[in-house]
Amino acid sequence: MCKGLGLDLCGISRMEALLRDERFLNRYFTPAETAYVHAKGAGAAQTLAGLYAAKEAVLKAMGVGIALPLQEVEIFHGSGGQPQVRLTAVSYTHLRAHETRSNL
Repeated sequence: MCKGLGLDLCGISRMEALLRDERFLNRYFTPAETAYVHAKGAGAAQTLAGLYAAKEAVLKAMGVGIALPLQEVEIFHGSGGQPQVRLTAVSYTHLRAHETRSNL
């Protein structure tokens, strides 16, 4: 399913201001991601920037660009702290449809 390499950068200072913007958090992050960010304390802005960049990079690697709401891609951490990706049913279905069109 990986179509390529996804890379994205996000400014930490930009995320510092958005930490308190509940509308922004609810639009782009899952409740679990928001809780994870808030638990980071002083490192919350850095964590938020990393999650945002990771979500965009995942969509780029899938070859769909920013064609899905970022809430449809969840970044979580395994037992060893390694970041992992969980796709919702909506994002998986979109990816499969995109993959089918690409192969025609």
